[in-house]
Amino acid sequence: MKSQGLVGGGVSYICQRLWHDNPSDTKELKDLTFRSSTSQDFIDTIPNETMKTIVKEILPRVEMQQLKTDNTKSRDKARFYAELDWNNFYMKFPIMQELKGEYMNLKKLFGEESDFQKQFEDFLNDTLLDIKNIKNTQEYTMALNIQAMKENKTKNAEVFKLYKKEETLPETHKAIKDLQKPSDIIDNSLYFQRFDIKNDVFLPHLGLSKFDAFSLQNSIQHEKEVLDKFHSNPKYKQNFALYSIAGAFNILYIPSLIQITRVTRFYNYHSLYAACKKVRAFIIDTVNFNNNGSDQPIGAWDYEKVGFDLYNSIMQYRNTKFHFKYTSPKSFLFPLYNSDFLKTKQYFNLGLDFFLYSSTFLDMDFSHTQMQDTAFTFIVGK
Repeated sequence: MKSQGLVGGGVSYICQRLWHDNPSDTKELKDLTFRSSTSQDFIDTIPNETMKTIVKEILPRVEMQQLKTDNTKSRDKARFYAELDWNNFYMKFPIMQELKGEYMNLKKLFGEESDFQKQFEDFLNDTLLDIKNIKNTQEYTMALNIQAMKENKTKNAEVFKLYKKEETLPETHKAIKDLQKPSDIIDNSLYFQRFDIKNDVFLPHLGLSKFDAFSLQNSIQHEKEVLDKFHSNPKYKQNFALYSIAGAFNILYIPSLIQITRVTRFYNYHSLYAACKKVRAFIIDTVNFNNNGSDQPIGAWDYEKVGFDLYNSIMQYRNTKFHFKYTSPKSFLFPLYNSDFLKTKQYFNLGLDFFLYSSTFLDMDFSHTQMQDTAFTFIVGK
């Protein structure tokens, strides 16, 4: 059985190499220096013989592919992507199994108490101009405007549209239910709900608490306590390997089938219930080292052991929260930040940003679920 710690760490290495060794301004797949982790030219550049064997015989193939963008238009996001399998990669890590009850919690994600409710109500009112004419129950198919997406439109009302289930879609649109792969959606801002697997979510799945990360002490005793917790269960190392690939990531959701029902209430006022009957979930992660307002930490790299140092990476993360950089306690230990990687772009034109997608959708079918579990209500008047 493959060790997920080994697989996660190996995939992290491949992703960093594909980012670091490809020109940052590449627009065409043919112009990439390296396209696949299993190509012989890529294998030949790996300096360690053990790592060569691991990449060839154990790790999943990571292959760069080109998104269906309009290359005649400027684009401030990635033009390339790679895929990792939902079931055979992501779901092999304990954290993904342990969080399943949360990221598949339909009531929390889409129900009346969710932040999804208000923004989707606005979307319905903006895109279904005849919504008040619904008499009983009507089902709608969510469709993607392919051309608008290629033109870098980023607002849901510009890119998504609802069609009656029985309608034929125009050639410019494709039903969400008919998309073959998540990479058909070429922008990570196009979704209706998200589940964030961020730093604070990862911590307890590494056997650690916020107190461990934010303790003011930095001593041999504290290091021993943190590492003892981390090594107390093998699944913590596996989860850390997933985190090492690109840090925090998101599961994104797009409803594919909507049901709107009119219900008569008091004094001849009516309510419309909108329910998500089918939803498609997927992962889009980014492999880049761009800063959003602050120099984000990457981790403390140990050049003697050739790997990340967990304890000092946690201390680096803690110091960043307090807005100051972490000073290495050892000469061979280097706390890395996004800015260290961005210098590669600045001085050598290397460092190609790309997306990491789940290769398949997670299809969630709520057709036989009670309406109140996925529905929200808004009053439309008489």
